Amino acid sequence: MADIPSVEISPEELELEVDAKTEHQYLELYAPFMEEYMEVDLVEKESNESVWNFKVRRAELKLPASHSEPDVIPPPDLHFIECHRTELIQRVASVNQVLDMLVNVVIDAEQYDQISSKETSQKKMRELYDLVPKWNDRCKDVLYRALKETNRFLIADLEEKDNLRNLASLTL
Repeated sequence: MADIPSVEISPEELELEVDAKTEHQYLELYAPFMEEYMEVDLVEKESNESVWNFKVRRAELKLPASHSEPDVIPPPDLHFIECHRTELIQRVASVNQVLDMLVNVVIDAEQYDQISSKETSQKKMRELYDLVPKWNDRCKDVLYRALKETNRFLIADLEEKDNLRNLASLTL
């Protein structure tokens, strides 16, 4: 399955141990164009024998809140940062760098201190997003550019999803 170009498996190799101390072991599978189901086969490395095989049906998947269904189309009048609020809150890692680019441009020093005092990136992003409804498009554009500069792969991923969604809506 790792040979299929639209499927990412991380990590590619995983040593599984079963004992009372082991809390969680996981394998992340990313298949953006999954049809009905995905079949997963765990293989013992040395013997190359299958030790566990299962199918994951699309209907059975529980997607994290940070992943939106590809056929959900946001209203056209929403700004990029509004369309991707949930994913940006969950996935932006370098919030302090973003805040540095926003201070004295769209946020003041007091807002900067309030946001940067939060313990996690997600809490910082939520606090920042509390300000967004009061902003005009120019302020939202400044945030978008700061995110694009500091989190370019994340923004590229979200833009690609938008492009695919727009392409799909044109072909329907």
